[in-house]
Amino acid sequence: MKIKWLALLFLLFVLAVILATDSGHLPLPVRILYDFPNGDKAGHFLIYGLLAFLLAAAFPRPVSWGRLSIPIVILVLMVFIATEEYSQRFFATRTADFIDLICSWAGCLAGSWAAKSATHLAISSRCAAEREAPRSEADHGPDVLCRGRARCVALYGRWERYWPTMASSAACNTTSSVDNTVLSFTGTLMVG
Repeated sequence: MKIKWLALLFLLFVLAVILATDSGHLPLPVRILYDFPNGDKAGHFLIYGLLAFLLAAAFPRPVSWGRLSIPIVILVLMVFIATEEYSQRFFATRTADFIDLICSWAGCLAGSWAAKSATHLAISSRCAAEREAPRSEADHGPDVLCRGRARCVALYGRWERYWPTMASSAACNTTSSVDNTVLSFTGTLMVG
């Protein structure tokens, strides 16, 4: 839940910077960035990349075309960026630039990919910790042993809907028949 608030707060920050820039009052960080050659291009890539990272991590529901999958929120962000870049033609203090648009879109795609990778890494490490935890059926009984494995698969099942290639590349390894039964049952619940 915290990532959603952080994403929305950063979105408000970006909107405030856009409004300030449209009114001709460049915020100090933007003015400093513009002093460097192509600094605005780097700024577009970094700001929208960070925004895309936060939004993709907070709202990962994708739209898919074959093997290509991208969060819906990123598509909406890319349309917003294109509209905002085009609208700069109507402000005396702004200049619409196609290269700015490309840098912004590249930042969105890079941020979305980074969110997918970070989520994959977090789930993989959590599942690895679950697999390597010193538990046995003799010490804790099959219910306690399977609860950790089921949590791992529940995480993968949840994120597999949003990032389809993730679960297949790093699924939880199980060895006992009890684990396999719990995992197949959990997988059925997550798919259904």
